[in-house]
Amino acid sequence: VLYIVNIFAAAKTSISPQLGSIMYAGVHICGCWLSTLMVDKFGRRPLMFLSTLGMAIGYFILGIYFMLQSTLVDVSQFRWLPIIAILLYGSTYSTGAGPLPSVIANEVFNPELASICNTIYVITFGILSFLVMKLFPTFKHAVSLHNVFFGLLVACIVGFVASYFVVPETKGKSIESIRNELQSTGNEVETKEADDIAMDIVTIARLTQSCENK
Repeated sequence: VLYIVNIFAAAKTSISPQLGSIMYAGVHICGCWLSTLMVDKFGRRPLMFLSTLGMAIGYFILGIYFMLQSTLVDVSQFRWLPIIAILLYGSTYSTGAGPLPSVIANEVFNPELASICNTIYVITFGILSFLVMKLFPTFKHAVSLHNVFFGLLVACIVGFVASYFVVPETKGKSIESIRNELQSTGNEVETKEADDIAMDIVTIARLTQSCENK
């Protein structure tokens, strides 16, 4: 978010960077509102699928666009593509990967552990976000902008795969039934091991979420 104006400026889109950032903020707000309406209707896992997939598509388009731009290919006829990609990213992030990790964390952990685990992951998310914001300009100059977006694309793909194979559907389920599902993935998984699986789930979700602060 901190570099959204710079990204619009680098893309040389048909709109001003300031207007682009306002549009992004508007889409982000609308996405958060839609998330509250869809999370209980469609479930957590489908929203995480669509969210990480949409983010990956957005990063892929941006990576291809900036790669062509860096090779001096005339992209003047496609200056609307970065706008679509950034707005797609913002809308899909705010409907899934942004708000859902906290929801899943509260539903996966035991009440006695939820506050402690959430504290750990808030601190982890803060550190990861700081590193992304701090290192983004460095990586931009070291490996070029399109490779930065391709790297973020890989993170989104990992999040998409993890959402399918690791994240359980918690909609309308009690903590006991969720933990039973986690335990059923192994042969008589112990309670402590189920807690470790739950922590891995939220770690992956938080890592995907930290990509927002590019």
